[in-house]
Amino acid sequence: MELNYNSKIFICTGMYLENMKKSIKSDAACQSK
Repeated sequence: MELNYNSKIFICTGMYLENMKKSIKSDAACQSK
């Protein structure tokens, strides 16, 4: 959990959280944004 990780969650919190529950793939989707 680095600063980048937190930043990503901040950028797309809702989407990230919802996807995170489904799978870790959300991380890639968030990064793409």
